[in-house]
Amino acid sequence: MHPLKAYRKARKIPLADVARDTKLSKASLSRIETYKQSPSRPSLDRLIKYAGGLLTPNDFFGSAGPADQ
Repeated sequence: MHPLKAYRKARKIPLADVARDTKLSKASLSRIETYKQSPSRPSLDRLIKYAGGLLTPNDFFGSAGPADQ
């Protein structure tokens, strides 16, 4: 499971709330969580800030992927 999705699920945060608070589309967030898209630098910064620093760039660009889910 993608770290962003794990973060959301652990805190019971709907995807729509993350989209609203980060100004990212639900579609983009969904593609990020399913390893179909990497976030742009500005998007990455917003997601890390949203998570209060509990997520890092390595969570988005590390070696984990669909085969490791």
